[in-house]
Amino acid sequence: MIDCVVNTLTMIDCVVNTLTMIDCVVNTLTMIDCVVKTLTMIDCVVNTLTMIDCVVNTLTMIDCVVNTLTMIDCVVNTLTMIDCVVNTLTMIDCVVNTLTMIAL
Repeated sequence: MIDCVVNTLTMIDCVVNTLTMIDCVVNTLTMIDCVVKTLTMIDCVVNTLTMIDCVVNTLTMIDCVVNTLTMIDCVVNTLTMIDCVVNTLTMIDCVVNTLTMIAL
């Protein structure tokens, strides 16, 4: 009978060890799930940073377009000024021609 009790206690110890091992497996799976969630979060952060970089590049491109339009405006103003100078020279030529005609 003592031998039977010892065998029963040994079996109970074996069951406890099995349950402990199952608990360890559950904890390991929980840790793996946590690692997967962390990696997913890191991927999300990387995607957010990539999106921010894209926005910065878009804003840089918009700034470049604005600078180009400003330069075009400057060229138009320069051409307008050249036209004004040509008109002034034409007017001076007209005055000279008028004075020449009066002198004759």
